[in-house]
Amino acid sequence: MIIDERSGTKRLDRFSALASGPITLAVSGGGDSVAMLLHVYDWAKTNNRKLIVLTVDHGLRTEAKQETDWVLNRAQALGLPCEVLKVENPNPSQNKSRVVRHQLIAKTMRKLDSKILMLGHTLDDQVETVAMRERKKSFQRGLAGMAWISPSPVWPEGRGLFLVRPLLKSKRGDLRDRLLDVGESWINDPSNDNVAYERIAWRKKIEKSPKKFNELKQLQLRGEFIKRAEDLEVSKWITESVITSTDGTIIAPFRELHKAVWRPAVQLLLQVVAGHANPVAGKRMENIVFALNGKYFRPRTLGGTFLMRPNLETTVTRDPGAEMSDIDGVWDGRFERQPDAPIIVPTNRRVAKTLPRDYEQGGWKSIASDRLQHWQKIVEENEAICRI
Repeated sequence: MIIDERSGTKRLDRFSALASGPITLAVSGGGDSVAMLLHVYDWAKTNNRKLIVLTVDHGLRTEAKQETDWVLNRAQALGLPCEVLKVENPNPSQNKSRVVRHQLIAKTMRKLDSKILMLGHTLDDQVETVAMRERKKSFQRGLAGMAWISPSPVWPEGRGLFLVRPLLKSKRGDLRDRLLDVGESWINDPSNDNVAYERIAWRKKIEKSPKKFNELKQLQLRGEFIKRAEDLEVSKWITESVITSTDGTIIAPFRELHKAVWRPAVQLLLQVVAGHANPVAGKRMENIVFALNGKYFRPRTLGGTFLMRPNLETTVTRDPGAEMSDIDGVWDGRFERQPDAPIIVPTNRRVAKTLPRDYEQGGWKSIASDRLQHWQKIVEENEAICRI
């Protein structure tokens, strides 16, 4: 075993229970992902769980083909199926490349009937993430960094998927030492030495200062504790008090929720109702949280949603004037097409306003409630994993 700790095996047991079907592994060929591959492989042999390796060619470097071939050969040597995913329109931006990568992976996972994706993020990656967020003056919960389990960062392609990070307690150097001990090799990506990337610049700084590493680690643990507590509070409130209609409208009695967690609750509900991949942030969102605490609340739009507060119960619905689209069998990120459902394309705002009702009758299903339940499942499982 690459990771000898019993807790590592217990976490894999818990992760695997999230969904049936094959488990997919994102393997780049780097030391971290190779360590993750071998760790999960050893566990899967004992537990008779099917694994499928995915590797992505971003088309940005001439060496990429050699690297994906290396991963393919390593997976086949272990007797594992491997799919090489190729980006059609390469983009040098790390953020844009990440989105495209996850879109490709999500679509492939749906084809393979897999809902669990394992990633090789380590404790070092966690610390680097916290360093970048601290510099940007992130809120305390943002300093929690990466969770053991999270939803896919793309929507609607990633709906219902679980991203799992089994190595978050392991240090990069320790993993590579262990790989060398058992005679394993890996690929060194030259971009991991390019300090033009913010993460790499931080990596170089932190490597020189064990004190800074420990400070960031403690900062992350405090942030994680706060985020877990907040998420559990919001999840309980959703179960007991929030109403999700079949047209995707959400009725939220914020007076029944502690004000300290209104901000993450508002962000979550706006994200779900708008059908967006990422939560709304910025000053306007903060202004809405502040306004909800006031005696009077003026109806307003934000991030593709329309909010009003009749009878002190906040109603969040879709902004009828927002741009809408059909992606991967999902309309506007909110309605999933059922078999034989008609395709309706709005031509103006009047049509857009009637879409929820028309779609419900025409074989389309709102996925707002499913999305909230998926988020709640992740909150519950992260809490359990943190206690192992």
